Amino acid sequence: FERVFGSTNPFAERLEEDGRDQYGSLLGDAFGGKNQPVLPAPQDIEITLTCTLHELYNGCMKTLQYQRRILKFDGKTTALQSEELSVEVKPGFSEATVLTFATKGHEAEGHKPSKLIIKFAQAPHEQYRRKDNDLIYTHTISLEDALQSQPVKVKALDGRNIIATI
Repeated sequence: FERVFGSTNPFAERLEEDGRDQYGSLLGDAFGGKNQPVLPAPQDIEITLTCTLHELYNGCMKTLQYQRRILKFDGKTTALQSEELSVEVKPGFSEATVLTFATKGHEAEGHKPSKLIIKFAQAPHEQYRRKDNDLIYTHTISLEDALQSQPVKVKALDGRNIIATI
């Protein structure tokens, strides 16, 4: 066979390396044809939600507004649509917390909807700072109060009054 045709594949000179026909075919440009360009998958939507330390400590409900591309009825063209989502911030969330909603992102022809990814940022607080799961409170007192071991009254993030003795 190789002596007659010169190779094992008689169509090797007509095909590209990836198997496509270099000259096109009768139905190559038809819907779903092999020469149909593949559209890229839609990108995920990433949103950073800023919360106060009080909201991250106690938990709260936040309303988030964003825009995403949705498919129209023809299944090919897209349009921008405004979306609103209520997000429950649970007590203990931090900047390391990431919420992912699998189908709330952009839509594109021939692909599953992308993800909506919500990350959190903490707004600075006047009195407290957070280090991992610890709250750090810095209080300045006079030398006289320190020598007399005067107690320090601290208002906690949940509204309690805490008296700390030195």
